[in-house]
Amino acid sequence: MTHFKRSISKNISDRNVEENRGWVINEMNKIESKIDKVITQYFKPDDPLKFQKIMLNSSIIPIGAKIKILGNIEKFDKIILNKIRDISSIRNAFAHIPILIHFKFEENTNSIGDFKAISITDKIEVMNSAGILKLKSVKEELERFSNLNEEIVDYFNSYI
Repeated sequence: MTHFKRSISKNISDRNVEENRGWVINEMNKIESKIDKVITQYFKPDDPLKFQKIMLNSSIIPIGAKIKILGNIEKFDKIILNKIRDISSIRNAFAHIPILIHFKFEENTNSIGDFKAISITDKIEVMNSAGILKLKSVKEELERFSNLNEEIVDYFNSYI
């Protein structure tokens, strides 16, 4: 039997890029599971477990479609809905886009044509809901994801 150990660190800076990428995907999977519960409760199918496993299976109804369904549930908070859209965009970037190393250079004042790196940061292109790609700081997007995740999970815990 194989069991993979989980990262014990809750701090984004303590995890490497791959661990953070996996963490983002895993946290979004948990949110999708909560979305499935809300949709199931709303439609009240005869067999809720089969409804979730078959009808709400991600290969049949992707997360974007589930978010649209949530948008039609009257009691569901529209501000949280927008936060789910935002967090989903961040998740998609981490799942599908390579993380780029971004260098910022400054010309050396002692020598013409000589440059030195003054900062090196990780960047990722995130597409917003309007379809526009923006180059963003990986650390800032992870922190944004973490904050949105906390708000969304708190909402679902009070909703379900």
